[in-house]
Amino acid sequence: MFTITCTANLTRVAGTLPAPFTEVIKKELDNLLLMLDPERSTSEFRIDSVGYRIVGLEHMETETELERISLVEPFYQIEYIEIFEANTVPFYRILIMHDNECFTIALSPKETQNTGLEAWLREQCEQGRNEA
Repeated sequence: MFTITCTANLTRVAGTLPAPFTEVIKKELDNLLLMLDPERSTSEFRIDSVGYRIVGLEHMETETELERISLVEPFYQIEYIEIFEANTVPFYRILIMHDNECFTIALSPKETQNTGLEAWLREQCEQGRNEA
């Protein structure tokens, strides 16, 4: 698992990730930066300074790492889950609300986590489509 809170973090991990994953994270970060610091008041605004962060889940993330961001049963802090595509690669976007002022956006390429978590993520996305 890796955490992105500023463009320097993204630059540090970008070379180790597949290009579509890097593009997805960059887009999420750019959107948050635009929303939180529209005037670009500092050259290195950090989204964690206002309680936000982006995490990228690596292949077969360990239970211990998933616990760190509350992405384990009973999943009380999960606000929403969606599937989207970037360059034909499906990804999960998971919003974890730790409280009213702090959240984590977890991103994971689809079919890269343990079977239990993958099944739960898929089920939540299907359930959401049925309710819409």
